Amino acid sequence: MEYRKITSHDDWIEIWLSKFIAECENRKLSADQIKADQIIVRKYLSENPGNPRAIDIKKFKKFIAAEGLAAIAPFEVFYESIARSDKHCEILTELKLVLKAKKP
Repeated sequence: MEYRKITSHDDWIEIWLSKFIAECENRKLSADQIKADQIIVRKYLSENPGNPRAIDIKKFKKFIAAEGLAAIAPFEVFYESIARSDKHCEILTELKLVLKAKKP
């Protein structure tokens, strides 16, 4: 087994993203969808260094509100299967309802 040398926040982002991509492939998402979702998750992780489970809910809500409905599905995968966080999953459920209600 080969160990990765983790020396920076960018190293952690790559670890989270590799797990995210593997889960998306396991769920049989299209390559285009995985690429789009990966961009959103990378942006979020870049803007919020540290453990994704510990990212403040206010920051999470603000990010999702700015990105819109397109950000819901990637974070459902991320927070349900990669960095399990019940509090973030609960917020996603609430935000999904709010964003769908705003959609014309």
